[in-house]
Parts: sequence; C-alpha cells; structure tokens
Amino acid sequence: MRKLFGLFIIVILCFLPACTAKTLEKKTDPPMVVKNNEGYTTTSLTSNTPAKVYSSIPIVEGFSLEDAIHQQMFVLGDDGIISGKKYWDKFYLASLNHKNASLMMAMYYKESADGDNTPVIYVEKLTYSSLKGYILSSFSDVFRTIQYPYLIAVSGSMPNSNIIMRNYYLVQNPNLTFEKLNKSVYSSNSRDQIASNMVWFEKLCDDATKRIDKLYQIQKGSTREQVHELLGKPEQVLPTGIYTEIYYLGNNNRATLQYFSDNITIEIYYEDTKKVVNVIPK
Repeated sequence: MRKLFGLFIIVILCFLPACTAKTLEKKTDPPMVVKNNEGYTTTSLTSNTPAKVYSSIPIVEGFSLEDAIHQQMFVLGDDGIISGKKYWDKFYLASLNHKNASLMMAMYYKESADGDNTPVIYVEKLTYSSLKGYILSSFSDVFRTIQYPYLIAVSGSMPNSNIIMRNYYLVQNPNLTFEKLNKSVYSSNSRDQIASNMVWFEKLCDDATKRIDKLYQIQKGSTREQVHELLGKPEQVLPTGIYTEIYYLGNNNRATLQYFSDNITIEIYYEDTKKVVNVIPK
C-alpha cells in the first residue's frame, strides 16, 4: 500500500512542473496607458515607424495603427479612408434616425502638425444621443469636448479646383452649404466665421470637368439608374416636387438634372460667367 502511495506522489511531482509552466505561459492583458493631462499618450510602431499617439479614450501601451484597425475603428489617413467605412456608415445612419450611437475614430498622419517627420495618431470618440445631440471628444495637448445638435454632409469644389469633396461638419444650423462653410474656414473676415467643426472629408471625384462631356452623352428618356451609371451618384438631391439632382463640375460650376415621366432636362451653370447652358439629350 505504501509503495502504491509513493508511486502516486512521484507521478504528481513529475506532472507538476509542466502544469506550472503552462500556467506561466498564459498571456496577460497589455498595460493601459496612464492618463496624462486629461488624455492618454503613448509611442507605438506603425509600419515600422515610431508614431506618437494622442487619445481621448483609454488605450493600451504602444497602441498602433494596426490596433485601430483590429479594434473596429473608423481609420483615416493623409490620403483618405484606411479602414472601417462601414462603421461610419452605421453610426451616420443611426444618428440620422435619432438612435443613440457611438463611434471610435483614429486619424493617422505621416507628419505631425509641427512639420517634423514623426507620424502621429489621434484617437477620438463621437457619440450621438437624442437628448444631447453630437459630442466629439479629442485630445492633443489638452482634452477637448465639443457638442453640436447637427451632423451634415456638404459637397462641392474649392475655387479653381476640379476636385469634388464631401465634408462632414458638426454645426448649429443644418441648412449651411459647402460654400459658406468653406468660406468660414479660409476667410479672414470675422463676419464669415460660422460655429462648426469638420469631422472628416472624402474625395468624390478627381476631375469633375470630365463630367461635362458625359452630360452630352445622356439619351432622351434616360432613367436615373442609367444616368448614375454614366455620371456616378449626384452630390445633392433637392427636396422639390420634380425629382432634381445636382452634380458638381469643378470651379463651383454645377449641373442640374430634372426627371420627368418621358424626358430629362439638363442645365449647366458656369460660375465665372454666370451663364446657364441647356443640354438637349439625344
């Protein structure tokens, strides 16, 4: 009996180190960054390049661009969307339907605002509630929270530019236009200033002047689907009795298309000459 008991003890002692080793191999959660000046900062390796990270929400030590992507954030870069557009679309649609929603955003820039070659990542949180509206929290040198009742999307082109942009703004007035908001940003006249905050922007068309030639290819009686296949989706749909679409053509020029049961009318407005040209579908 004693021999059996001794053998049992030996077997346990043989397996104990292995069990202990497996326990030690268990991965622990990465350390969280300590809050500093009401925000969180860390340095990470992003694409093998050290990047400075500023966040308004708790993040892990060494938080990187890859972490932002894996954590299902809406990630933006110098050249536009990097990842997670579907998360933005989900948030945007929910807020337009007055449903509570939140979104984590990460902005990655190859150079910091100081002009050095150090990449930087800003992590922000955007929330919507039917009671408080939109709240954006961000952190760079200081923690900042802004609150606006509306989030709007406006499209257009800069003066002397053929690139069509869509900008998303937090605003007090939902009826503001691309031109007014753009003027507010670049004008030195205090009277042009408008309370707003741009959340992000996207490029819709690299060379809108190419649309002009395509307008002359539209056939009489074309459907909206056929026009969209030729021109892409419009930048604006007007809430009028007659279905009306607006396409931007660069340099603040624009085309207005109206759809009737058996025909379509096309007008091109040229900003520099203030002239309107009628395009007759073939």
